Amino acid sequence: MDLNNDVIEYNENENNLWLTVSLSDQKYAVNCDYVDSIFQLQQEITELPDAGREIVGVINLRGIMLPLVDMRQLFGLETLEEELSAFEAMLRSYQQAHIEWVRELKSCLEEEREFLLPTDPHACAFGRWYDSYKSDSQMVSATLAKIDGPHKRLHESAEKCFSLKSQGLDWDSLQKVLSEEVQPYSEQIVALLETTIADYRGSFRKICVAISNGSSKIGMITDNVHTVGRLEKEYPLDKLNRSRYIHSLGDLSDGNRALLIDEKQLLTLVD
Repeated sequence: MDLNNDVIEYNENENNLWLTVSLSDQKYAVNCDYVDSIFQLQQEITELPDAGREIVGVINLRGIMLPLVDMRQLFGLETLEEELSAFEAMLRSYQQAHIEWVRELKSCLEEEREFLLPTDPHACAFGRWYDSYKSDSQMVSATLAKIDGPHKRLHESAEKCFSLKSQGLDWDSLQKVLSEEVQPYSEQIVALLETTIADYRGSFRKICVAISNGSSKIGMITDNVHTVGRLEKEYPLDKLNRSRYIHSLGDLSDGNRALLIDEKQLLTLVD
């Protein structure tokens, strides 16, 4: 992203606090002077038929009707449901590839064919993805970590089968290894992938940040709320990168670099 050369630096004594939120993998920040409240969105939403796509409806918040803006929709990002569905589809593809890997292993042993798929746990499709994937969710990371052991032991069992076969072990004896080692490890992996999908969905909670200028109020639907930090440096965006609702990039004292939301423009959505 290209930035203007004009960098605005703020004095550490200035009361210039910003709340960092996230949408997908991007951090955004809103000036705390505008923040009224933060809450998990659980209320029933009443739709507004004539509102724009980004306005999902209104809720009753302590007797006040609060319009809600889906910040992903506003910034043209993938919707939360689209992101969840894509992640689930990806894991199910790895799950199916794993099932086919085990099926091919059994067929090759029974039919005395060469096994052409990887026996190295880091070389199979799932292993390559697993080694590189990082999640912000501790729950998802913890579940995925449980797959590492059975996944490695599954591949070790496959190598054991071929080693025993090369030593002349008969098919009936190989079947015992398959049923006592390969199959249980395979079932553990399939079950843990199902749990990972459920945990990934469960890790997302729609968080609403209500902002106000005293006369207008709007609720920003975000993926997560992080920390409050003082704005240290502001980098105004050039004409190509700025938008109606984003004017600058900021370095915050909490270590976050975030796109700074223009609260005044955002509130015009409900004027």
